[in-house]
Amino acid sequence: MFFHLAIPGFHAAVHQAAVAALRGRPVAVAVDAGEQAPLFATSREARAAGVWPGLRAAAARRRCPGLSVVTPEPEWYRRAQARLVELCNAYTPCVGGRAGHLDGDLAGTERLWGARIGHSDRPLAQAEAIAGALRAAAVKALGFDACVGVSPRLIVARLAAIRAASPTAASPLSATPARWDPSVCVNCAAMAPTSSSPRSPASTSRWCLNWSIPSPS
Repeated sequence: MFFHLAIPGFHAAVHQAAVAALRGRPVAVAVDAGEQAPLFATSREARAAGVWPGLRAAAARRRCPGLSVVTPEPEWYRRAQARLVELCNAYTPCVGGRAGHLDGDLAGTERLWGARIGHSDRPLAQAEAIAGALRAAAVKALGFDACVGVSPRLIVARLAAIRAASPTAASPLSATPARWDPSVCVNCAAMAPTSSSPRSPASTSRWCLNWSIPSPS
């Protein structure tokens, strides 16, 4: 079983966690202080207002007048990423990734978390409990609203977390019925919701955490 932990707009989220005045406000991180500096990270609030990485600072401010544009703080990012790795290491030593995105392999790691999570004959239920614990730990330790996807397939865990991080997602842990396209999924390696197929195979009765797609039985 795998998990993927994602911090939406990681670099912007670090600034929001470090500066109380930025919390709950649209924030963007630009490469420098110039008006034509491109943005390389935006917070959830900024994305909801239509401000995405790649926009110039001046254009972003026109699109979102209340936007706070800040400059990079590499040491803040390094410390935050290291702390996230520590949180994940409480469940598995097999952790890797990039800024604000971490993959974890839970295979054979029960001794690290069994006493806290409990043993079960349902690995997905255990992984869901770990996902909830990681989200709570990220909020408590860093003030981050983390999204965590879990699945027997790493690619689906990543897609689940990315979907949950979308500004259009109703809730990071919501799961609503979706359509099933049998031509998209090969043993859960590349599944996605679609409106083209109104029915799901009888064998796909379970749902992947954080994303509204069926997982193989």
